[in-house]
Amino acid sequence: MVDYDYLVNNLVDELYKKLSELEIRIRPKAVVLWANEEELEDLKDRFEVSEFSEEIRGCDVVVVPRLSMESLCNLAFGRGNSSEEKFILEMLMKGKKVFALRNNLEYKRYKTTAPKFLYNKYVDYETEICQYGIKLVDDLSCIYLDKETRYISQDKATRTDVKQIKNDIIRKPENCINRNRDIETDRDIEQDRTRNRYKVKYKDNIEIKSLDLSEKRLITESSLRKYKSEELQELIVDKNSIITPLASDFVRIHHLNLIRV
Repeated sequence: MVDYDYLVNNLVDELYKKLSELEIRIRPKAVVLWANEEELEDLKDRFEVSEFSEEIRGCDVVVVPRLSMESLCNLAFGRGNSSEEKFILEMLMKGKKVFALRNNLEYKRYKTTAPKFLYNKYVDYETEICQYGIKLVDDLSCIYLDKETRYISQDKATRTDVKQIKNDIIRKPENCINRNRDIETDRDIEQDRTRNRYKVKYKDNIEIKSLDLSEKRLITESSLRKYKSEELQELIVDKNSIITPLASDFVRIHHLNLIRV
């Protein structure tokens, strides 16, 4: 009988080696507003940088190196009086990341001279835009994307490029399907319990059935399907693990909480 897990792991290892030689790196698109040349250069090693223009319709991240008092006020009230302000509000509504430099908010220049109540009004405006989702950072090197939207490294490039190969690999011929699947499934689940992969834990007195496959390089639907009757709720995988499209569908359909470690 063909050992499909062994075959798949060997193929995945070989793909990792080949792709690592290519130094694949796909950078996200950053639109920068009100920036100087030095600030644009600081971002180009991590992002595909574009200065704002009215022709731009979307991006992965918005960077605002400086924000005037007028724009701060307008954004706090959800108003877009300029094309740049409208773009920022539109990207926030679309769930995009927007970063601004904390020390380049214009109103901060007047901390020692402005009337206290007027200055505090702008402090409130700053709080408002943060609540809308604008993240204030100390310098451009602090700008990042979270795990789901971070620029694509070689690991994610691998997951993209091997999709077709994975689809071909994991679909076993019908004559290879074991007729004693139920018996094998029970045995596999028991083995996973013994290895501490499958376990029941409690959080706030709520039972959570968890499966830890963090040691696996490739997560296939077949490794999850046997838990269908167990009402699995949580799946733990390694941050570099490849999840096949069918396995991703299984996670989505069964509303599993996917945790990458």
